[in-house]
Amino acid sequence: MLTSGLGNNPLPASGAQRFGLDLSQQRLATNQNFEKGFTLVELLVVLLIMALGASLAALSLAPSSQQHLSEEATRLIAQLESTKAQARASSLSVSMGLGSEGFYFSGLSQNPLVQTAYPWLYPQTKAQLPTGPILLGPEALTPPSSIVLTDAMNPNQRITIASDGLRPFQVISR
Repeated sequence: MLTSGLGNNPLPASGAQRFGLDLSQQRLATNQNFEKGFTLVELLVVLLIMALGASLAALSLAPSSQQHLSEEATRLIAQLESTKAQARASSLSVSMGLGSEGFYFSGLSQNPLVQTAYPWLYPQTKAQLPTGPILLGPEALTPPSSIVLTDAMNPNQRITIASDGLRPFQVISR
């Protein structure tokens, strides 16, 4: 007995005529049953590709600790130079120190006990003053000084900011 199914040879012309079907109708009937949607494997492959793409995008958008330190260094340099200019213009003796959660400037007001504090942008930022407190004025020539910024979560990441006392502060190592 001749049968027709997926993967089998089509019925010979006499068999197709015996069932009242011609070959074009028989192929159309078998193709309509199996081309209605996606297979499970196709859907899983698409989901896997989408998940990989989303995870790569999330990893590329997350800021790294080096980016955090660069932002802190840029902000700190701007603040140091601005305070240095203000100290020179006001003829005030201003110094920069480190607190538990940021940095501060002493001497910007006539009251020496008043400190202007600035918290770190990122709580994991830590800093050291290897040369001691930084003097910013009123003299044009200040002692050489440096600041080392590190990330508490990744101590190998560090940025050093320094000035020779005459030139502006700048990043000297990353």
